[in-house]
Amino acid sequence: MQQRSILTSRRLLFFTLYLTYIATGIMSILTGPTLPLLAQHTHVSTAIAGWIFTASASGFALGVLLASVLTRRVQPKSLVMAGLVLMALTAMITPWTRLFTVLLVSQLFKGIGFGFLDVSINILMTLAFQDTLSEALNSLHSSYGIGALVAPALLSLILELTHEPGWAYLVGTILATFCVLLLAPQRTPSIA
Repeated sequence: MQQRSILTSRRLLFFTLYLTYIATGIMSILTGPTLPLLAQHTHVSTAIAGWIFTASASGFALGVLLASVLTRRVQPKSLVMAGLVLMALTAMITPWTRLFTVLLVSQLFKGIGFGFLDVSINILMTLAFQDTLSEALNSLHSSYGIGALVAPALLSLILELTHEPGWAYLVGTILATFCVLLLAPQRTPSIA
């Protein structure tokens, strides 16, 4: 009976992290296809607006560095949830802001959130799936690709229906929030 309970909790954890990477794929990819709209909203050229990718990449590097330091004091599950919250908040700011500096800072924080997620999810997977780690990681990382593949199609559909890109970002935010709520009560392995 205990073995079945452990197996069920591992499956739920995998499912939650799988959805987390789908949400991450959606939220991180949308800035590319919406770049002209974001530039138009913030009254800058697309060349200037492209700096959001540099801000996001810099934030990712900073997030990875911070997560590697924080994992000594904070549980990986908490870092996953913090990363999801950061990404969800910035996904709500990104399409609606009219100030380029706010857009730039939000992308920096999106990158930090993604860095938190990347490190802490890999730690959780290593702790929870030691016996099938390579298979589990391959399956899990493919889910980011699913989110990245769905995001442009979702954006196209939403732009056709509503003419407002913010609703596509909202889908990623809702999925990220659902993942936080799903992950919060779960018991996950911790670093000794």
